[in-house]
Amino acid sequence: MLFSKETYIARRQALSQRIKSGLIVLMGNNLSPVNYPANAYRFRQDSSFLYYFGQHREGLVGVIDTDENKEWLIGNDIDIEDIVWFGSVDSVADMAAQCGVQNSAPMAKLKELIDEMRSPDIPFRRTEDKDVCAYCDFKTICGR
Repeated sequence: MLFSKETYIARRQALSQRIKSGLIVLMGNNLSPVNYPANAYRFRQDSSFLYYFGQHREGLVGVIDTDENKEWLIGNDIDIEDIVWFGSVDSVADMAAQCGVQNSAPMAKLKELIDEMRSPDIPFRRTEDKDVCAYCDFKTICGR
């Protein structure tokens, strides 16, 4: 990581304070194949993901729940077949600790979080900060 974990924690806190309510999902990049899956371009992580989580490995997702004040680093750990090619690699839990995220989970957790967010049992709440609405794709739904 380029900066200390305190830097990434402060950046995520500032983002959460700005957004105020909801679930923030920052998708990291995956490998991009040239002409078949095993022949990939040189990996470059998504800039927004790097800014808030600082991790360079492919296949990661950062989730920030501003209402519950929880953060997750989501991704699957490298399995034995990949260790042959990559060597020893930090676990997702280790990478989460490096950037100050308390929770880590396998990729299946992402679907659970999104399903929970889209649940009809959880009421839709409009943000109090109307400046946030200027960039929202759903402002016509809530009438702003």
